[in-house]
Amino acid sequence: MSNLPDDAPPPRLCHLSKWPDFDGYGFNLHGEKTKPGQYIGKVDKDSPADLAGLKANDRIIEVNDTNISNENHKQVVQRIKAVPNETKLLVMDEKTDQFYKSRNIVVTGSMPNVLYKQTPVPRPNVTTVVLTPTNNETVNHAGSTHSEEDRPSRMSDSYHSGSGSSSPVSSHPIFYPLPRHQFPHLCPPLRMLDIVSFVS
Repeated sequence: MSNLPDDAPPPRLCHLSKWPDFDGYGFNLHGEKTKPGQYIGKVDKDSPADLAGLKANDRIIEVNDTNISNENHKQVVQRIKAVPNETKLLVMDEKTDQFYKSRNIVVTGSMPNVLYKQTPVPRPNVTTVVLTPTNNETVNHAGSTHSEEDRPSRMSDSYHSGSGSSSPVSSHPIFYPLPRHQFPHLCPPLRMLDIVSFVS
């Protein structure tokens, strides 16, 4: 559409690509029975979704260049998974969504003001500090520690529904990046074992 208002906020075209050492895209898809449309739930920090510009509460307009306004939750999940290892999501935040709705403008990926952002491939380097595990703690491959008592529950292996439905499109290992200049300032009880740099 060439006659967009000058103050029209840009929709975002987020091109997500998977990494070999990361499980999924790093976001949850959420739909509510009382609210039309499909929305982005949690977005994991430093995930493919995060680095492609996807944000929590974004409304999905298109999946892989196809408008999904009239599709249900299951159909949208299938579209996202239809193309192996990558997917393109045209999304808007609530303010942008209201702008176009109030003017009866149909948003498409071909609009001239669409912002495009893609997951960086290969995965950017991440430096982490691995700490000595104690008691029943375990160290995962991303360098974080969790005891059996405080291990967080995740929704990466199942769907769940409440007022609507929510589908995890990925799970993400928890890690704690630490700038190199902070290494000398670690608390005395913590013993630094190794510095791990993860490269795709």
